[in-house]
Amino acid sequence: MVDTFDEELHEPDDVPHWQESYYFNWADTDGRSYGLTRIGFYESGTKGDGLVLTIRDGIPESLYGAIGVDISPPAHTFMKGGVRVSQLAYEMVEPLAEWRITLDGSPSINMTWRAFMPAFDFAADGNFGELAHHHFEHFGLVNGSITVDGVEHEISGVGHRDKSWGPRDWSGASGWEWISAHFGTDLAFNVSIVFDGERPIEKGFIFRDGRTVEITEATVDYDWDGIEHVPGSARIHFTDAEGERFDVTATAIGQAPLVKEELWLQETPSSFSLDYGGRTRSGVGVMEHTWHAGPEAVMARLDQLAPLMALAQKAAAQAAQAADPDAADPDSADPDSANPDAADPDAAAGPPPST
Repeated sequence: MVDTFDEELHEPDDVPHWQESYYFNWADTDGRSYGLTRIGFYESGTKGDGLVLTIRDGIPESLYGAIGVDISPPAHTFMKGGVRVSQLAYEMVEPLAEWRITLDGSPSINMTWRAFMPAFDFAADGNFGELAHHHFEHFGLVNGSITVDGVEHEISGVGHRDKSWGPRDWSGASGWEWISAHFGTDLAFNVSIVFDGERPIEKGFIFRDGRTVEITEATVDYDWDGIEHVPGSARIHFTDAEGERFDVTATAIGQAPLVKEELWLQETPSSFSLDYGGRTRSGVGVMEHTWHAGPEAVMARLDQLAPLMALAQKAAAQAAQAADPDAADPDSADPDSANPDAADPDAAAGPPPST
């Protein structure tokens, strides 16, 4: 059962791979803008990661990463009512209901996330593998603004959040499908399929008719967009605990790959369609397709990572210039300097976003 005190950081257990994370995403209802952000703590709360990715008109727009930041004293001993890693901060306005997200950097973000449904406890039955010892999610509305390269964009749309804590062994899963789709404050669903051993673990929830119903069975069939593991479209089928079956189609409206070591996460903002209540409903959201690529596959796909690497390098240069105004102008850098053959793929990486 999820309680309000679970919004705060927990004291880490003395077990391998323990971590705690907060995740939010958002999408404008017209599908033009999508973004995600995550803050995570590990090594007994003495290390922190912060990540922000924004996509506009289907193209990665900005990437902020503060990875492996030293936290002293441990985060859970002093961070109350919110969390911060470097310039990225989440402020809890009301537990399980409202959070404020700010980034004092490039991009600059000031937005509020407000839940329109109760939190769903993924870990209630303890049956979600190594990726959800304690884990809840829910949908909300997002309002605020993002400023990129001096241009302010208003954000008014829908969003999803995830709070997780406990042992998280990324090597324990060969991959996962994580799909979040919003059709309005009366209808939204999440499908999560973790490939953890011989049989996929299928879970999720649908919010419909003012109630949250658990998803008990789910499948995802992709059509790749010219390259394997890059979704162009998908057919999503799931059944909830009340026996109602849903058939959903999804179409990609953007792509952004992220990689952490050999774990490849293809973030695909998408439009969605399903028939419900006697009419066809249209929605927006994201498909996150994750797989263990291996070193050879990662190197073979460096051209896909090059735009994200360039954004990461630009953000780092802008941060350096803010700290030292005499530093070189990051906008004057040679765009060809993000050579994928010479770059570190983890420069375009952060922790796995949705968990």
